[in-house]
Amino acid sequence: MPIEIQGTVVAADIAENVWKLLAQQGEKVGAGDPLLILEAMKMEFRIAAPHDGVVGSLHCRPDMMIGAGDPLVSLV
Repeated sequence: MPIEIQGTVVAADIAENVWKLLAQQGEKVGAGDPLLILEAMKMEFRIAAPHDGVVGSLHCRPDMMIGAGDPLVSLV
């Protein structure tokens, strides 16, 4: 599933459900490291860090419904 990058914010591209968070606030991540898993239509989509950074904020939680363009994770 493609993701849209808005500055340092990883955002959803369609309406989905947050299934599981894989990164924590303050955690260092590298490009391609998994951040969270989304679920839509009984399919899981792993969302990865687009670049190296530190997880600044988590804008979602498990079992949260999100819409297209909603922020998921901020990287600093």
